[in-house]
Amino acid sequence: MAPVEEAPEKVVVEDLEERIEAEALVGGKYPSKDASDDAIIDMAFHAVGPFLTRFGFGGFLGFCSGYAIKQASKVAAILFGVTFVGLQGLQYAGYIEIKWSKIKADGVKLMDSDGTGTVGVKDLKYYVKRFVGVLKFHGPSATGLTAGLYYGFYKG
Repeated sequence: MAPVEEAPEKVVVEDLEERIEAEALVGGKYPSKDASDDAIIDMAFHAVGPFLTRFGFGGFLGFCSGYAIKQASKVAAILFGVTFVGLQGLQYAGYIEIKWSKIKADGVKLMDSDGTGTVGVKDLKYYVKRFVGVLKFHGPSATGLTAGLYYGFYKG
């Protein structure tokens, strides 16, 4: 009876660079650049492939929208912060006087959707639902779009 050959042990590689190098050394030689490109593409589709196939076009648009919103909110936060610091500096130096209590009261009045006189979680949910409703209006898959929107915002 002939000896039974065992199948080679499969190695799981988590790091992208290790995977590219492991695939390049198969057979003891370095293959073409296409093998490295294939490894990168395989890793990318392994990471996002299930998401793309489940949520389709709506999920893709939602992801892109969520990612863009997150990036734009970072820019807005920087602009608000720089503006606040500049105005406070001018106020401290005595050039201007700012009534922050008036600005806060006007902001609360603008954002208070339920008439309680404060801005709370209920108000924020109201505006988020309105915004998502605008994005879903006559658009692609609502479920995919909403899931993609949240995932894109999370990843952004």
